[in-house]
Amino acid sequence: MIETSSTNNSDSKMVKIGSFFFHIRNYLFPFFYLILFVPSPKIFNSFLTPLILGLIILFCGLLIRQLTIGFVNINRAGKNKQVHAEVLHTDGLFSHCRNPLYLGNVIEILGLAILSNSLIFLVIIFPIFVFIYQSIIIAEEDFLYKKFGQEYLEYKKMFLDGYLILKASKKLFIQ
Repeated sequence: MIETSSTNNSDSKMVKIGSFFFHIRNYLFPFFYLILFVPSPKIFNSFLTPLILGLIILFCGLLIRQLTIGFVNINRAGKNKQVHAEVLHTDGLFSHCRNPLYLGNVIEILGLAILSNSLIFLVIIFPIFVFIYQSIIIAEEDFLYKKFGQEYLEYKKMFLDGYLILKASKKLFIQ
């Protein structure tokens, strides 16, 4: 079934939230990174486990970001701190994932949480980052639908939504 509207009522609230976070993200994220220095209960008791695991995960996120940027000439998304795009990127890693840069960011942040060995960052701040990125993605998808219409819907159909992936994973592992 082809979508005919970009958002429903609850999505329009998320579009507003995502647009807000998109606007302030360059100021908000450094504040969250400072929380890495707040004393916290440890995730691991050893020193080497979070160091090795955190660095591996962090570099996987960096690699995803570098490959994304390396395969596709991306002008930094956003104009005047608003969601913006001149072209719909569907090549490079965008042909495998709708949001490879954000995927890389989230993996990097997970790596930092583990590397810092901070339970507070992993359990509280990391989910906040995921929520912020998800809301920004919703705002960007709304923009892309409005700008590129059917072309974007055809591109979007190539991928499962994150919600569907979680739902399918839950069925697979719980049964």
